[in-house]
Amino acid sequence: MTFRYIEQSQQDGVLLMTLRKNEESVITLKEGLVEELETVLEALPGEDAVRVVVITGTDDVFLVGADLKDMRSRTVRENVLYNHKLITIFNRIENLPQPVIAALNGSALGGGLELALTATFRLANASIRLGLPEVKLGILPGAGGTQRLPRLIPRSIAMRLLLTGDAITADAAKTFGLVDEVYPDNNVLGHAFTFGKQLAQGPRLAVQAIKDAVTVGANLDLSSAISYAERYAAQLINSHDAQEGIAAFLEKRTPKFLGN
Repeated sequence: MTFRYIEQSQQDGVLLMTLRKNEESVITLKEGLVEELETVLEALPGEDAVRVVVITGTDDVFLVGADLKDMRSRTVRENVLYNHKLITIFNRIENLPQPVIAALNGSALGGGLELALTATFRLANASIRLGLPEVKLGILPGAGGTQRLPRLIPRSIAMRLLLTGDAITADAAKTFGLVDEVYPDNNVLGHAFTFGKQLAQGPRLAVQAIKDAVTVGANLDLSSAISYAERYAAQLINSHDAQEGIAAFLEKRTPKFLGN
């Protein structure tokens, strides 16, 4: 399927989703992009050939958030419905069975950072900046930023970023744990793809089970989280890949995982 705002390519089990610039040479959460994201995400859970998803932008632009002109032209009710759709889509990204890598080729601000926060991993070019500037507009990050950010980095630092709206460098973001790795400019996508291929070569069922257990368990008490993860144990030990992995280890050879 061909889209206006998203370009897709797939190689070695890695689906690359590239967000395209709009008519003003920026990437914003225009309704067209939001609708295309929704269409792509609906199909991904059943795509066994897609083991990992990488999301990136174009040139030196990742995603700078909502389109303020569009926001201003909508009614209050339309903005509420639009924000709810963003929440639904971002939740869907976070809960995909596949690991998601946000390759931050450009600055991630506002809704752009909120999207990046839903990813399993965040890799960044060195010169980018990250921030949630909504408070400077008299609003708040409405698509999950107020909740995901303090769950990822120290609460006081998250609060400072939320209340000031100030952006930080990629290196500072790595120090806080907001970004996993920082690379010299123009190198992040290559590193993201290499990392994605490494994950894609792993046993699909185990990778997806671990991701789900961690994601769901983060919102449960410890005992409930352990019980939730336990349900995967019997499923995995009876899988082909588990038997292959154990046999390969004992026979001192590389396992050949089939994803079942």
